[in-house]
This record gives sequence, C-alpha cells and structure tokens, in this order.
Amino acid sequence: MQKWEYRTVIYRANARDPETREYLKTLWPDWEPPASAPQALLYRLNEIGSRGWELITIQPVYIDDDANILVHGGPKPPEDPVTATIKARARIPSSGGGMEPTRYTNAYFCAFKRPIEE
Repeated sequence: MQKWEYRTVIYRANARDPETREYLKTLWPDWEPPASAPQALLYRLNEIGSRGWELITIQPVYIDDDANILVHGGPKPPEDPVTATIKARARIPSSGGGMEPTRYTNAYFCAFKRPIEE
C-alpha cells in the first residue's frame, strides 16, 4: 500500500520577485507581467515539483493576520456590510447570488503530496 506525505503552502503571485521575474523572462521574453499575474506562481510550483511534490489542489484565498483563510462565497450584502463595502469600492456588481467574488487576492492555498519512501 502506497503511503503519502502532504504539505500545505500559501504562495503569493509576485511577478516582481527577482527570481520569478528572471524565470518568467525565460518563458515569455517580451512579456512584462502585471505584479500579481498568476503565472508568477510557476517558478515556485516548478521548484517544489522538482523535489518530488505533486500539486493536488490550488485555490485563490484571502489570508488575515491570524492565518485564517477566507474563500470565495459567503453572505450576501446587506447581511455582510464588509462585503458590501469592498464590492462597492471594487465596483463588483451584485449578481443576486451568494457565490460571487468579494475580494482581490494574489495568495493561493496549495496542497501537495509525494510518496513516502519505505
């Protein structure tokens, strides 16, 4: 029976990080990516993958100071005045459903696994 080791990591997409910027230039020499372009995750994902870790899930998330993770969805305004304020500032229209974006993020929750060598 195969045994697995797991790891969870929060990666932030940061195309201005020098190592990431250099890596992206090898893939797309003429592209100047926005600071939070999701492609900026490739450097870190490939680095951990080269050590035998397989990405099993990735989810954009918002992290607070206590490392609590806010995910997509949640209460609709007016039940949640914070969401209503953020949506108004970001000019996100309400679709009337509870599953709609409420925040922008460059943070991604990633879970990895790799086989345990016996």
